[in-house]
Amino acid sequence: MRRFLPLALIALVVAALLTGHAIRTQVGIEYSADTLQTYILDLGLLAPAIFLAIVTFRQFLFLPSVLVLTVGGLVFGASLGAILGGVGILLSGMLMFALARGVGRGWVQGRFGQRFRRFDEQVDSAGPVVIAIATAHPMGPLSPMHWAAGVSAIRWHRFLVGIALAGFVRAFIYASFGATLLDVGSEEFYTASVALLVAALLPLLHPGVRAKILGRKTQTVPVSSRDTNS
Repeated sequence: MRRFLPLALIALVVAALLTGHAIRTQVGIEYSADTLQTYILDLGLLAPAIFLAIVTFRQFLFLPSVLVLTVGGLVFGASLGAILGGVGILLSGMLMFALARGVGRGWVQGRFGQRFRRFDEQVDSAGPVVIAIATAHPMGPLSPMHWAAGVSAIRWHRFLVGIALAGFVRAFIYASFGATLLDVGSEEFYTASVALLVAALLPLLHPGVRAKILGRKTQTVPVSSRDTNS
């Protein structure tokens, strides 16, 4: 049964993607804030629960977190939108981590070999701190990072600690921005827009992050060279 468990989980993910696409098409949710906002508002008292489900399963619905979290602030306001969005990110991360971990490191390593070992070393050395930063950053690779953590050697409780607070940070940034879209051009709108821009650009202040984004390697001078020159 263990040999077939990874295949069964992969089939489950594929089925969830197809089901999510069918559901999104059936209810008429498009890649726009207007249609998603209208759909949620029409749900009445069920709106918070359905929104939480949308955030949790957004990757299967092919809905980006940027759109969903912004609409959360637009519909529920900054505070409630951030709470629902943060809980949804936490539940989504736990789901993706569990599915990826269920596939099994051995199964993935047997099919990707050396490439997986290099990837595993990078993720393991990065640890929960980098996962937390990617989760909190408004443009960070949210779903890929959580999938990757599942097939890495990171323990589940370290992963959980890494995304617990970070998810609420990301949700609050977008919910605060979304809450101002009802009054575009106001002082609150420009403040939230600047805050979102600053949060997105803040990691670029670190030279290592800039080098990685620009595809450059940071050069270090060997110790022997420094000693010889001195």
